[in-house]
Amino acid sequence: MIKNAKRASPYFLKLSHLYESDYGLCAEEHFHHLVALEAKRALRSRTVPLLLLLDLTGFDEEKEADLVLRNVAPVLFSSTREVDAKGWHRYPDVLGILVADSIATGESLLSARDAIVDRLRANLAKTLPSLDLERIRFSCQSTQEFFSASLSGLGRTAPGCAGASVCS
Repeated sequence: MIKNAKRASPYFLKLSHLYESDYGLCAEEHFHHLVALEAKRALRSRTVPLLLLLDLTGFDEEKEADLVLRNVAPVLFSSTREVDAKGWHRYPDVLGILVADSIATGESLLSARDAIVDRLRANLAKTLPSLDLERIRFSCQSTQEFFSASLSGLGRTAPGCAGASVCS
C-alpha cells in the first residue's frame, strides 16, 4: 500500500516520516499534532471533534498483535472518511481515529459516534475472528478538555462514553 504511494507521488516522500511504513498510519507524534490542531480549530469553529481509540493491549505477543493489526489497518481506512486521521495514539498499543468536522452535539454526537463504531465493528468482524474482535477495547473522547487529556493517555473517557456499549 505505502510502497505504491511512494512510487506514485514524489510529494509523499517528503511526508513519509509522518507515517509508519507498514500500515500507512500516522506516527504517534504526528497523530498527536493533528489532535492538537483539531482541538484548536474546533474551539474557533465551535464544532465537536470525535476521537475514537482502539486499545490493542489485549494482544500480548508481538506476532499476534502484528497479525491483528495487519487486518485492522485496512478496515480503519475503508470504514472512515479520507479526511479522518488514523494513527497511533500510543504506539504500539492504542490506535486513534480523529473524526474532524463533526457538527453533531449532544445526543446526535452520541448517535454519530455509535454509527461509526458500529460500522468499524461490523467491518472488523468480517476480517477478524470473534475472539480477537472482543479483545479490542473501544473508547472515545469528544470534548475539548478530554482532547487535552487524551495526549497524556487513555485513562479518561468522555461524557456519554462511560458505560456505553460501543465504548466499553
